[in-house]
Amino acid sequence: MHCRQKTPPPRLLPEVVEITRAHGAKGAFWFHDLSPIYIDGSGMYGKCIEVRTAASAAVQKRAHSHDEWDCISWPVPDEIDQTSVVPEILALLMALKHLRRGLSYIIYADCMAVILGWAKSPAELRGKGRDDGLWKQIYEAREGLDVVVIKTKAHRSREQAVIENDIANFEGNEAADHEAKRSANKYGQPPSTCDDAEFRQDAKRKGVAWTLSTLKLAAVGLPEVPRRVSRATKAKLKVGDWEGIGCLLIQSQGGGG
Repeated sequence: MHCRQKTPPPRLLPEVVEITRAHGAKGAFWFHDLSPIYIDGSGMYGKCIEVRTAASAAVQKRAHSHDEWDCISWPVPDEIDQTSVVPEILALLMALKHLRRGLSYIIYADCMAVILGWAKSPAELRGKGRDDGLWKQIYEAREGLDVVVIKTKAHRSREQAVIENDIANFEGNEAADHEAKRSANKYGQPPSTCDDAEFRQDAKRKGVAWTLSTLKLAAVGLPEVPRRVSRATKAKLKVGDWEGIGCLLIQSQGGGG
């Protein structure tokens, strides 16, 4: 059974973000301030190191439209951690890069790490956190911008959103999630490569479980092995004769010592 990790072929990733907007629109893309912006990240095969991939997205309802969305998306580069939190943070940075000064924006995110990170200040960065590099760029990008980042609920049904009278935020979060998943699927590894990687990962997991189970069974009934006593512990011990226990001399009736 072959379960050795294999490096998949390199992915051809875009160097710039992908933009979906009104047909015929030209020039630089900027978000408007007539409606909120929704950001999200999506990851695939997160437990399979060989082929896991992630992507970020930011969406906004197109100006003067009720059902069309402007979207920007970008797959997380291979040299960046492909964990579930990274694309969420990267989505915020990507959105900030498409905002204009002088306008007031509201950004909704469903990731608590984004909300907590946004509330901090640059002075709190120490450069030792896992994502401090991304947050440093975010703090630099938000300078001079009027932006509020608000938490919205994730993983809820439309029925729940209707009951909570929050259908607008539900649709915005769903649109961002859909765009992030589209990008992750588009730039992920081929299905056959992912299936092979999952098979190897599963075989490796089963092999480790079998080894541990076998070792546990082999250990049952074995005689106890005396534990090794450290030199420090030995130095504190005194031999039995020191207390006159091991070899207690009594006075001889025949005289002598």
